[in-house]
Amino acid sequence: MTPPAPGPPPPTPLGLGVAGVDSLLAPAPSLDADSHAKAQVTSPLELTQFVDTLLNDLESRFDSISNDVLARLNSLSTRVDSLEGSLADLMAGSSSTTTTTTTTTAAGEAKASGTGQA
Repeated sequence: MTPPAPGPPPPTPLGLGVAGVDSLLAPAPSLDADSHAKAQVTSPLELTQFVDTLLNDLESRFDSISNDVLARLNSLSTRVDSLEGSLADLMAGSSSTTTTTTTTTAAGEAKASGTGQA
């Protein structure tokens, strides 16, 4: 008797270090028997209602993802602006003895602290 062949390895999560990406990578919810029965269209009116519901669901998902992307872009813009400011300070401070340290908080906000003489 031979042992059963092992199944394929589980897929590796793509995480990408982005908070909330799990909800985007999660498989779409499957239709249960009750929902599947409702999806059986027998008249043009039912078809119209089904398509309306489907489009409303897609629109709400799109809005949610769109808002999430915009929030992340705003955060990234703030971080890039902070980085540009830090680089400008470093370039201007290269002739002086000013030391600037920039740390990024968990929320993505940059905080700079400077010490030394100008």
